[in-house]
Amino acid sequence: MKRYCQFLKELQITPKKEFTKILSLSGICVLCASTSEDGMMNGIVILKSAIFYLIIFEAHFITLISFQIPQISYSSTSSDLSDKTRFGYFSRVVPPDNLQAQAMVDIIVALGWTYVSAIADEGSYGETGVETFKQQAEQRGICIAAYEKVKRGFHDHDFLSLVSRLEKNKAVGVIMFVHEDNIRKVKFCFDRYFTSLNPRHYRRNPWFKEFWEHEFNCSVKLPSCYGNCLDIDWQIYVFTHLPFAELSLARGHKQEGYVPYVIDAVYTLAHALKAMIASHCGDRSFHACDLSVKFNGSELLQYIRRVNFIRLDEKGDRMGMYEIYQFQGLKRHYVSVGKWTDRIVASTDDENQKAGSRYKSGIIPDSDCAKPCGFNEVRSQSGSCCWACIPCNASSIMPNESSCIPCQLGLLPNSAKNECVPMIPESIEWGSWWAIGPSVFSSLGILVTLSVMIVFIKYNQVSVIKASGRELCFVMIIGITCSYCMTFLLLHRPNQVTCAIQRISIGLSSCITYAAILTKTNRVARIFTSNVQDMQSLRFISPKAQLLICMMLISVQLLTACVWMIVEPPKTSLVFPNRFTAVQSCNGGPLLFPVSMVYNMLLIVMCTIYAFKTRKIPENFNETKHIGFTMYATCIIWLAFIPIYFGTNDNYKIQTISLCICISISGTVALCCFFMPKIYMVLYQPIKVKQQARMAGLGRAQLDVLRQQMQLIR
Repeated sequence: MKRYCQFLKELQITPKKEFTKILSLSGICVLCASTSEDGMMNGIVILKSAIFYLIIFEAHFITLISFQIPQISYSSTSSDLSDKTRFGYFSRVVPPDNLQAQAMVDIIVALGWTYVSAIADEGSYGETGVETFKQQAEQRGICIAAYEKVKRGFHDHDFLSLVSRLEKNKAVGVIMFVHEDNIRKVKFCFDRYFTSLNPRHYRRNPWFKEFWEHEFNCSVKLPSCYGNCLDIDWQIYVFTHLPFAELSLARGHKQEGYVPYVIDAVYTLAHALKAMIASHCGDRSFHACDLSVKFNGSELLQYIRRVNFIRLDEKGDRMGMYEIYQFQGLKRHYVSVGKWTDRIVASTDDENQKAGSRYKSGIIPDSDCAKPCGFNEVRSQSGSCCWACIPCNASSIMPNESSCIPCQLGLLPNSAKNECVPMIPESIEWGSWWAIGPSVFSSLGILVTLSVMIVFIKYNQVSVIKASGRELCFVMIIGITCSYCMTFLLLHRPNQVTCAIQRISIGLSSCITYAAILTKTNRVARIFTSNVQDMQSLRFISPKAQLLICMMLISVQLLTACVWMIVEPPKTSLVFPNRFTAVQSCNGGPLLFPVSMVYNMLLIVMCTIYAFKTRKIPENFNETKHIGFTMYATCIIWLAFIPIYFGTNDNYKIQTISLCICISISGTVALCCFFMPKIYMVLYQPIKVKQQARMAGLGRAQLDVLRQQMQLIR
């Protein structure tokens, strides 16, 4: 510094007295300055102050009076000085405070943390550092869980209380703007080394002797006398008679942390001046160059910003570089795990492994107030970093992380839960067990029914078959076959044709069977409940009449179905048994079964009543017993089916399959209870068939006797 000031003094560049006085009162060391021809002063100063707000005032003052003097600071770290609208000529060789905070923020982001606690020393460094960290952390989505200050004079119990308060929140990571206690040990070791130096044995630093002379106001060599040195004879006496230990640096020694930055500031200025002089003067001497008359502060500022000795950014701030260390408890020392430079966290896989090796699991712990919500979960915010995860309804979309919007009926969310899409109608697939079971059962029923029909046709003249009313038996077989076929119709995917057939056939298939049974039981009941005198007046007991009555009963059901089709033409529509199921169904689906079966229920009740009334007919006319078994079982089946059908409105598969099985079982009951005894008798008891044939030939007289016996039984 002295050499450069001496160099400028030789060029007769002197500061204006008034300006020098102002700067001296402000605590600013003026290295050199110049006065231009117009009275405006241009020059170079180096600011020396460790108090950032004082430097701000000084820098602002210099800028306002428009001296255009570039300033280089070796200790001012305030982030406010980066505002070049206020401090355009200010540069510094120390990184600003915001870079340290930026480095911490980048490290936290690299660790994946979003929720940390903060501890700061009471004072400008700690409090300003945390405030800068908060500002930058907020921009990166990082929240502060707790903020604690370490006051001067903290004792052990104060630290324990502080830690206890930090443990109450969920933050694992803690950022600290505090002074490292271990640095004291390093300083102590350096003190021991530095205070042991003397010119006699320390020759590594060529400027050490000069420093020694300045520190003790003495001279090592006789010809040299610098500053306010003592008399040469006294110096000879001192260095000859007194040991160097008595002139030790320990006398009043105090470490100055800014020394390296002061050196950087001087070298920065030196390199800038050298480059500027070389650019303007070339091979000419400085005195012969115009630059010796007037220095342009703005131009010099550009040279300062472009020096290669250190790296300054466009704002004149020194680019920060930090080494990232991790204290590894097992090894009990700090290990370098990365570097931060130019606002970028640089890390490698090896460094990550080092960072992870601190933990038994090898995984860096999380420091979050809340874990990320899973798929189909939204956040219920209680702060920017804290939330509770709430399941979103399965029928709603999630346009963002904090809201659920229900889809309209007939729409469901897509796989990404960001758009409502139309529901795909479901149906029972033929290859599923829902369809295979009923289909197999109905197919076997159809085969058995066809076998019964073949037997009845083959043994058409056998008395048992003739006496049972062959015509109505064939009508019943047709009805039972239609009941089995209904399974395939109900399982088929609905369309306009199948919907029209369903409206007719669901009720008609059962109606054919029960209309024939009702005609049979009515004929038997009329015969056996009439008096002998009334026998001649009985009407409509012939096979043709019975067949006609049966057709009339069936026509009622058929007419009802046709009227319904005219009033409401059949078509398909979407129905929603539940919010997540769409089913292609025939219109009027909920009314289809009840309307179709109301008339059938009436027929079943009438058949059951007649079967009960004719239960005591003699053995030769025991067909009514078989009808009775058929109707009792049918009533039980339908009574069990009704609650199952209406109780499963939200499950179309169960509802459809239960209807198929109920209709098929009703036909099976009629097939087994009414036809199988006759088939068994025809095929395996031919002798009993002949006995019944003789009984059938007794004539009207014997029939009258039987009727009288029945009256006695009553």
